[in-house]
Amino acid sequence: MENYKVQEQKVIKYIGNGKHASVPEGITRIGWEAFFGCTELVSISLPDTITHIDDHAFSHCTNLISINLPESLLTLAPNCFESCCSLTEIFIPPSIETIPVLAFKNCTNLTSVHMMNGLQSIGFAAFANCSSLVTVNIPDSVMGIESSAFEDCNSLQTFICAPGLTEFGMDVFSGTALLQNHPEDFLNINGTLIRYLGDKPAVNIPEGIRKIGSRVIGNTQQICTLTIPEGVTEIGDWAFSGCSASSVSLPDCVIKIGAYAFSDCKGIDEIHLPTSLIGIGYSAFTNCTNLRSITIPNGVKELKQGIFSDCRSLEHVVIGSSVRAIQMNVFENCIHLRTISIGEQTKKIAMLAFSGVQKPITILGVSGSFAEEFSFRHGHVFKSCPTGKPT
Repeated sequence: MENYKVQEQKVIKYIGNGKHASVPEGITRIGWEAFFGCTELVSISLPDTITHIDDHAFSHCTNLISINLPESLLTLAPNCFESCCSLTEIFIPPSIETIPVLAFKNCTNLTSVHMMNGLQSIGFAAFANCSSLVTVNIPDSVMGIESSAFEDCNSLQTFICAPGLTEFGMDVFSGTALLQNHPEDFLNINGTLIRYLGDKPAVNIPEGIRKIGSRVIGNTQQICTLTIPEGVTEIGDWAFSGCSASSVSLPDCVIKIGAYAFSDCKGIDEIHLPTSLIGIGYSAFTNCTNLRSITIPNGVKELKQGIFSDCRSLEHVVIGSSVRAIQMNVFENCIHLRTISIGEQTKKIAMLAFSGVQKPITILGVSGSFAEEFSFRHGHVFKSCPTGKPT
């Protein structure tokens, strides 16, 4: 086919030199970098036979103004239109379920994105630095938006979505007018706290919030106390990472704490984990250097990697009776750890769970339990407690 290198109904490379390209009927796939850097192209027409567009297929077509995506299209691959900085409008057909990572990043003249019902997710940095986007209307079918999806879309002022959308990644709206011009201290979308924008030392998250999103407080904001209201069931990944608060109050309805949620919170010396809690993400409290004691509720079944690593002031730990496994590096470099109680249900303690801990520590547990075997095998002191907990 003239102007195209084709292999098995896939365009391998565009070799034309005009301003307009019309991909022939019968082509089903646009291959990797097939049109990459074709800066002379202004418009591209795709046939109704196209089902797949591969990675970087049209990226850096810097003068491309328009392209049609046919309803036959099933998948878009990462970076497919990255840095098409003259593209002004795009229609995403209902056959597309995911807008992939970096798909339209740096499309700085993109003013209109038409997304249809059928779309389920928007990937990492999919529209990052689309600086001409003012309004985004998300279809009802979308269930989640990944981190940085609209980061640095500095003209974005209006975000419209259905009430069912509650899954937002980290920094989705960082660098947008939506954040910069928001008139209140809290940006809340459908019960998910997206960002705290205030400057008060005492942060009282308002009623009505059900989920704390990712990185809701910047690590440069000076905060003394943090109060989370009743009704919140989930605290997202990195939610309060680097927060300067010395006092944190969690309600008794929190079910899940995400990865790195309280990492680097060096002011916290004590935190009460509610009995409702069933899951704690990896490294959730890593480098909380003032944390002195912690009790893991009975609903938690696993201590994931690095949860309390580098908590150098941690001295006393009580692990709930349902914990079955203590993974690698959970207490790594907890150099002042003195006592830990481990229940009878714990059947696995990873080899490096206590790496960097000064031996011996005192392990409290039930006689004949795995905790007793572990303590003798690794040079710790074991003390028998009928319940596995200090009395």
